[in-house]
Amino acid sequence: MKSLSLSSTEESIIQIIEVVGDYKLRTLRSKNREQKIQLTRAILGVVLYENKTTIKRIGEIINRHHATVLHYMQHHKDNLDYYQEYKELYYQVKDEYRTGYRRAKVDIMEQQIKELQDSIKTLKVNLNN
Repeated sequence: MKSLSLSSTEESIIQIIEVVGDYKLRTLRSKNREQKIQLTRAILGVVLYENKTTIKRIGEIINRHHATVLHYMQHHKDNLDYYQEYKELYYQVKDEYRTGYRRAKVDIMEQQIKELQDSIKTLKVNLNN
């Protein structure tokens, strides 16, 4: 699969989807057609679109043709009205995004703290030698 260069907004939304939807981007970009994966993929497309990502770019991110992304947009309202699982997952993603993507941010901050602690240990060792 071709590697992606993501903007910070795209990366944040993807991290939220990975946490809430329980699937990594790699899985969402695959050809897997399992229902829960398809729902998560569609919600990723819709949320990216709501945050000013172009249809073509969303297609690149989720490894689908732009017509598929248009299909997600056209069926979004009906899915919210008639599909409870879609509705719940969509609003969990939106809540997480609205509140500053807490879990995704905490994971990033924990990793940064660990890296800083390792750097401090290395500096202390080098100062003592």
